[in-house]
Amino acid sequence: MTNIAHNLSRTASEHPDQPAIILDAHRASYAEIEGAAAKMATWLSDQEWLLATVLP
Repeated sequence: MTNIAHNLSRTASEHPDQPAIILDAHRASYAEIEGAAAKMATWLSDQEWLLATVLP
């Protein structure tokens, strides 16, 4: 079973420079999005917060 983090990491390793998000003239690559997600995860971990998402 895969999750969003696994899919993002896999796609970032396979296509790091491809655009993941395009909004008007702004673009963010898969590598940039993965880096930002890793920073957020580290920050949350440092805060000792428990973050969970429940989906149906």
